[in-house]
Amino acid sequence: MGLVLVVGMAACGRGPQKQWMKSGPYTSAEFRQDVAACSRNDEVDDACLEARGWIAVKPPEEAQKRETPSYKSAPTRPNLPGQ
Repeated sequence: MGLVLVVGMAACGRGPQKQWMKSGPYTSAEFRQDVAACSRNDEVDDACLEARGWIAVKPPEEAQKRETPSYKSAPTRPNLPGQ
């Protein structure tokens, strides 16, 4: 069974990170070479990577980035005279 490695890249810090994989064994050097060949003006051509056998995969959710719900405290009652 081949080793499956998922590699990720971010295009100039814009948008969500995109991750790519191949179904067979490959190296990170092969991925970097294909990204360089499929890039123009710092933009990666997804169709070019797909033509080279790369498959875009959805990155897993990061538990650390999940926001904790904020709870508002109950409204306070104003101090009325005589209370």
